[in-house]
Amino acid sequence: MASKRDSVDPLSSHKPTSDISLFNLSQDVKSILLSPSFETQTKTKPTPLTLLTLPIEIRNRIYTHLLDTEYVNVGLPNVSYTHSLANSILHFRASRPPFPVSTSLFYVNRQLHSESTGYFYSKNLFIRLSLYMSDADLAWPLLSNGLLFSVASPPKVAASTLHALDVSLVMEHSSVMRASVIFPAQYLPRLLVFLSLQNESNASWGPSHALTLSIRNTYAFPTVHLQGDLLEPFRLLHNLSRVEVSATHISPYYAHSLERDMTRPSFSASAWLAGVMEQKEQGNVWFRRGEYEEALQCYAMAVIMLQSTYRSRGEELEAQSSSFNKEVNRLRWQCECNIAFCGVQLGTEWDGSSVEHARTAQRLMTAESAAQNALYLVTANEAQNPWLLTAASVPENQADFYTDAERAKTWFRMGNVHAALKEWIWACGYFERAQELAPKDEAIRKKFAEARDKVDGRVVPGKHYKRARNMAGRAWEMGGVEALSK
Repeated sequence: MASKRDSVDPLSSHKPTSDISLFNLSQDVKSILLSPSFETQTKTKPTPLTLLTLPIEIRNRIYTHLLDTEYVNVGLPNVSYTHSLANSILHFRASRPPFPVSTSLFYVNRQLHSESTGYFYSKNLFIRLSLYMSDADLAWPLLSNGLLFSVASPPKVAASTLHALDVSLVMEHSSVMRASVIFPAQYLPRLLVFLSLQNESNASWGPSHALTLSIRNTYAFPTVHLQGDLLEPFRLLHNLSRVEVSATHISPYYAHSLERDMTRPSFSASAWLAGVMEQKEQGNVWFRRGEYEEALQCYAMAVIMLQSTYRSRGEELEAQSSSFNKEVNRLRWQCECNIAFCGVQLGTEWDGSSVEHARTAQRLMTAESAAQNALYLVTANEAQNPWLLTAASVPENQADFYTDAERAKTWFRMGNVHAALKEWIWACGYFERAQELAPKDEAIRKKFAEARDKVDGRVVPGKHYKRARNMAGRAWEMGGVEALSK
């Protein structure tokens, strides 16, 4: 294994030529920089063009080609596995490297090590799965159903510390670990579908298995991001004998909710919806305390729970009554409106210029997206139905599910978002729509008047919005990379 170096200079003569490929230099530029007469032709030596001098957005594109486990497998043949048994634990071999990523990046220098490992782990969200079975032969079928996993030895898997989630599946009366593998989160749905089929086809499977889940690393992602990507898919399972979800890095309330649903004898649409409503009510508790960040996370988690279950159980939910559909749509509308409100409260420091406000811009873009979703719902806009973006089966939505006062509230929310963005002309348009629906609402009238007074004809509409969108994109881009680079 190559040793780490503290610095990288692509002009130094002792640097291995194989490392030059890590930098985005054309052959012409390299030939100029490496020519003997170059230093005599210039008074000052220019700063070397290296991977680390490129903008983070470009570096991330390069990392995608080199470190994204999904991207590096495009066009490659399928992987087949063989296994052997040693010391009661399964050991694996693969027909080709399952994840042909360029981990040599990790050993170039300290900064590149931190940045590339940050991208590698936060992008792929690795999961360590440990199987405790009475017999090793029972572990292999769980891994041979489309799951692409690393063939690292058991000691190396056990030594892992930077993966995202630990999952332990324990068969009743079993204390011996028969297999332990690491795989990217993109393959989690395949594993869960297989486990769900096992559960549905064998009534004794669930009661004879227990599950423990624990988030190991957050990579500076919001709590709702990890709960949605790594934990919420497990809600597909039910009737397990015991489920333990560690509350470390996540909401204790959410952990309890997941444990409760996974140990229910069967899926119940009404019980599931009640659980989502409880998640929203927990957001209301934080909201009343003025803890808008925590409230926003709860509301966003409720939306994710709705979306995720309609993806996994769309046919079952599609058969529900019209009143059920109304309740679901109104619940999502309430959550989206509340997300918009919280985002505005958290975005009051936005000045439209300072790069220090990238996180604030991110919150305002979250608020704008939520307000837009709420508008699509209250206007029953089928062409822009937010459910269609995430679910194969969607709850039927109708305009008469909402009152004019609620439509006015939604237009008002969108107006407040654009007022926070200093987009006064756009804000006036939204406030005007709100006032048409609620002409006697004093709060709307006051905000509309304030926005009209601040309209500046010299400012191009959309200027601040575009800047906020670009800054928010950079904040999202930097998320996991910054986490392990600190």
